[in-house]
Amino acid sequence: MHAYKYPCPVYPTLAASIAVYKPLKLIKLLQNQPISLLHHYYHSLKEEKKMATKQSHTFKVIGPFTLKVDIYTPSSSSTPPYDPETPIVLWLHGGGFVAADRACLPPHIVQSCLSRNWPLVSADYRKLPQTSGTDVFEDVKDAYRFVVEKVPVLLGGEGRCERVVVMGASAGAYFSLLLGHSVSPRPIAVLTYGGIPSVSVPFFNSSIVMGPPGKPPMQQTQIQAFLDEPASIGSTPNSRAFHPSSLNSDLSRNLEFVMPKDEEGKSGFERMALVLWFIQTNAYPEKALLGIVDKRLGDEGWKDFPGTVLVHGDKDVVVPYELSVELSKVIGPKPAKLFTAKGQNHNFEGPLFLGDPGLAVVEEAWAALDDIVNAKS
Repeated sequence: MHAYKYPCPVYPTLAASIAVYKPLKLIKLLQNQPISLLHHYYHSLKEEKKMATKQSHTFKVIGPFTLKVDIYTPSSSSTPPYDPETPIVLWLHGGGFVAADRACLPPHIVQSCLSRNWPLVSADYRKLPQTSGTDVFEDVKDAYRFVVEKVPVLLGGEGRCERVVVMGASAGAYFSLLLGHSVSPRPIAVLTYGGIPSVSVPFFNSSIVMGPPGKPPMQQTQIQAFLDEPASIGSTPNSRAFHPSSLNSDLSRNLEFVMPKDEEGKSGFERMALVLWFIQTNAYPEKALLGIVDKRLGDEGWKDFPGTVLVHGDKDVVVPYELSVELSKVIGPKPAKLFTAKGQNHNFEGPLFLGDPGLAVVEEAWAALDDIVNAKS
């Protein structure tokens, strides 16, 4: 094959570039064509590749707060309007109910959704304790309604989405599970990472001092500044946020991407100290926080729950693995599938891309999710 040279560093050998997209047999048919034809053919192929795009929309304005969603879609020059048979995924971020926002999104979630042609919606919600758990959950339900009623139209379709998949990590998993009890149409599936099924369990009512053995209990003075802060929707540091440029146009990991630095001297998650305080003081089950919206594991609603996939590290020191084990038993082995990440701690999956070591069990969980979704077709 001739090495056609072209004055562009992106594809110095055009025929070789085309070979990335089409079989060798087709390349042989084209190798003697004029360079202008090859140039046109290369770009037409490139435009047909699946790419990730993001659009942001406001779904709720309440008081001084504007709550938004980021909608990620697989797109190309020939992307059709939204098909109502296609599931839409609602992602709810973690952060102990006190930190982060919609930007807190693991890259493999984006890859996994868009490779299936599932639009992905990541939503804001206000944070405890300045906003009550009841009002926070109203934000979550409003985000769900936005997915059902508005997102299909924003994606060029018509009508409503009756096929919503909800998923979340940690605190976001808690709200994902609550949605399975609380909304109509119900989610067709739920996927959780390191999920909290209920704050009525002993772990959240045992005055546990989180940390290494012998650590002294926290004092309120250590977290008083966070209690005194005004209400907010949270924020996510650069190192924990999803950046679309971290993916190539084919949704693979961009190995040249450099993570933006966080603000010097700050992790961006300082408010997470509140989580330790709320666990130590048994505050999460209180009515001002989550006591009103909580679903106990003995609630009858779990017996008729949507198909659920649970992913949990068995060395999780923040949300005990045993909670997902218990939930899988409560829901039952047919609708609930538990995938154990051996030796993994809380949020092990957070920074990972598809194909990364340690993500194999997550990819198995997504295969189980596919089975649940396909059964609902």
